[in-house]
Amino acid sequence: MTAGRSGTIVQHSASTVVCLVGSVPERVRRVLGAHTTYVVHDDDPLAPVADAWVRLFEDHGAIGELEVRVAETVARWRARTLELPDYYLVTGVAELSDTRRHWYFGALHAAAPHRVVPVDPEAARVLGTLEALAPGRWWPPLDQLLEGIEHVAPDVVGTPTDHQVTVAAAGGAAGILGSAP
Repeated sequence: MTAGRSGTIVQHSASTVVCLVGSVPERVRRVLGAHTTYVVHDDDPLAPVADAWVRLFEDHGAIGELEVRVAETVARWRARTLELPDYYLVTGVAELSDTRRHWYFGALHAAAPHRVVPVDPEAARVLGTLEALAPGRWWPPLDQLLEGIEHVAPDVVGTPTDHQVTVAAAGGAAGILGSAP
């Protein structure tokens, strides 16, 4: 079974599961669906937490909203109705707010550096990045990953720039993210 929001029990897929987030043209989605051996989707299981985290640090969030989203997400994970993807490919990095960029390339990247990769949304670049995905340490257990996330304040230091995303896309998944496991 695959991860989804339907409430069905999930278990780790034998396929490499990739969550494609950011701005992705429909033609790219069609190409990926037809020509890859990966399960590629845009159903980010951490989207409710990410959205609440961004709102908290952009001063739009209600008091306690992030904590509620974390508790709901961890409960779904414990009930085995949610699973993290093997990788996050993040497109349209320049279009993301600084705070949302830091969610992916700060908070998530710190937990599993090779699992969060910037990519140009052009189909050939996405396919090339898929082929070059580097192995690395797996995500920590979700409850540990999200523990104290409300105290992980965003900043723009260490988040990729437009130029770095172009370099990473041209050079494969290792790109700007280095070679640390």
